[in-house]
Amino acid sequence: MATFGKVLLFLNVLLAIIMLTLFGLNVGQEKRWAVAVLVHELHPTGLPMDADELDPQDPATKRVDRLTPPVMKGFFDGLSDNSALGGGPVKTVLEELQRVHGKAFGEITSASNDTEKRKLLATYLVPQAKTMIERETLIRRINDPKEEVKNLIAELDRRFTEAKTPPARSSAEQSRQEQRLNIATLLFNMLIDGNWRQRLMRIVGMETYVQAVERQAGYVYNMAREYRALIVRDQTGFEKSYADLVEVIIKESEELYHLDSYLRNLNATLAERQQQIALRTTEVEKATTALDVTTKNAQTELKKLNDVQYDLFQLQQRVGIAIQKNHELEVELRNLEAKKPGL
Repeated sequence: MATFGKVLLFLNVLLAIIMLTLFGLNVGQEKRWAVAVLVHELHPTGLPMDADELDPQDPATKRVDRLTPPVMKGFFDGLSDNSALGGGPVKTVLEELQRVHGKAFGEITSASNDTEKRKLLATYLVPQAKTMIERETLIRRINDPKEEVKNLIAELDRRFTEAKTPPARSSAEQSRQEQRLNIATLLFNMLIDGNWRQRLMRIVGMETYVQAVERQAGYVYNMAREYRALIVRDQTGFEKSYADLVEVIIKESEELYHLDSYLRNLNATLAERQQQIALRTTEVEKATTALDVTTKNAQTELKKLNDVQYDLFQLQQRVGIAIQKNHELEVELRNLEAKKPGL
């Protein structure tokens, strides 16, 4: 009996240990299941808006109080921080909004120059436009060197403030849902990046994320319609201008054709005139050569004539002297005859 009692005692102790182990495993499994269920519930609804949001299933409990470290780890598990606006875990949507605000504005203010700041502002600010006019106005302001960068930063900051401010609705729950949607729309347009939007989907919840995407799709659709109407209007004006321009081109082409024909005729006439000029030039060169020869011959003959004239002049002088002497002899002869009458 003593041995049997000891064996029975040992078996009871062993059974108790096994029961306690199974109970501990069961409790641990229940905790893991509870964490998994809570994480699963967070995916469609997202994180609480703020630290004061109450749990709809337990109005005496704040939602943030249920976000224990295991829940936060499971909720943010698998998200990448590689995007420009990525970061660590947060417990509320407003905390995420404030974190993104600080990160985006820190990036803008730390940019090396105004050009880089304007590029970042274009990335964060332009997609926030809801209409074509608003979008074009933002683009014009960002590209306008006269627009100070601080004014553009203030414009982005104003949009964060508007998203953060709860809208006036008939109930606090409606106001909270609208505020969540406004924040989701703002953050959705902050960055076109898959990792960033996966994070945003987790934080604001699948339901709100889908609503934000639908809202933005509506904005884009309306802007596309406005751009399309503008394109049609510009196209109509272009087609009219194009038709007028084609008519002008046709008229000028006809005129150009006639001018080209006239130019070809002028070129033909010019070639003919150049040929005639070349012929006349040859004739002039020949005539010039002949004239030079004739001039030389004339100069030679003129020299001979001058020589003849000189000889003739000398001869005339001798004849004149001879006539004078002959006259003097006649006078002398008459005087002699007068002195001698008998002769």
